[in-house]
Formats: sequence, structure tokens, C-alpha cells
Amino acid sequence: APISAVRLSGTNLNRGEKGKVEALYLGSKFEFTTHGSKGDQKQGFNGSVVWFTTPRGTQQVPLAYAIQFVRENAMFLDGSLPALTNSAGATAKLGDRDVLVVSGTIASDKTRVSLYFDKKTGLLARTQFGYPTVLGTIIQTNDYADYRKVNGVELPMTITNHSAEGDTVTKFTSVRVDSKVAAAVFDPAK
Repeated sequence: APISAVRLSGTNLNRGEKGKVEALYLGSKFEFTTHGSKGDQKQGFNGSVVWFTTPRGTQQVPLAYAIQFVRENAMFLDGSLPALTNSAGATAKLGDRDVLVVSGTIASDKTRVSLYFDKKTGLLARTQFGYPTVLGTIIQTNDYADYRKVNGVELPMTITNHSAEGDTVTKFTSVRVDSKVAAAVFDPAK
């Protein structure tokens, strides 16, 4: 069952730099602040535009150009994974775990995706998105682990994003449901 907004906090290792992170999720919308050695950085998605802060102010990026960022940070609170066409299934190994893999094309934008589910728990273990470019396909891999039950919903407390620029590992240590979140929280920072 879907849950209302959740607030999470923990640590972040972003391409070698350590920091603390505070995150807020509501459905597909999110906002998070990373406290690092170079100061705080806020970033988010309000459902239509991605934004992030810089020393010169807030930058906005249309969704068409930032879908990778949204999928890298998705939490799937409401249980809605992308709708797929041309789907196929298989079994595989992910490290020492047996997984069920469902692959297909996301109907809305034609991105190829593979969803890996742990056979024992049924929980999402990995997402892998393939984005075509003029130079070939860019693969984005996200691993999910250390699930914790929050109001009956299993949420990953460790999320590892693998990219060509390096890995980002976020480890949430606390999570709480917040039913009083205003939608404006997810709009670009002022």
C-alpha cells in the first residue's frame, strides 16, 4: 500500500566525498540536501522539473533532459514501477543472490530497463536503464539493499548509484513518515 511522505537522513559517499544527507520523498517527488565539505547542496524533482542549487543560484532542468537523475533517485514509495512494453523475464545471479529479471521498454519514453527482484524476498535489488546516445548506449545501474519496513512498506536504506563518473552510496540511518508535507516543498529552491 502506498505511504505518505517519508523523511530520511544518513550519510552519502559521492565519488569519494563524504557528507550527510537529508531526504524527503512523496510519491515520485523528492527533495534532498547533501551537507559536504564544500557546503550544502539541495536538489529535487517536483513532478515536472528537476532543480539543484549552485553558488550562483538555483538551476532548473526540464524533465526531458533530466530523466536519468529522476530515475537515479527514485524511491518507488507507491509501489509503481515503470510500465513496460515488449517485456521478457529470466533468472540470474546478482552477487550471491538469485534474482528474477524483468526487462522491457518504458512505454512513455522508449528507454530500455531491467528490473532485478530478489527471489527470496521479492524486493527490488537493482534497476538498470539503457539510454541511447549518438555515441552508444549509456547504462545507469542502481542497487537497493538493507530494506526496512516503514508503515508496512519495505524501503531500501542503502542505495548505490553506479555511473561512468563514479559510484554514489547513500546509507539512510533513520526514516519517519510525515503526513503533513506541502507540495510546494518540492518546487525549486528560492
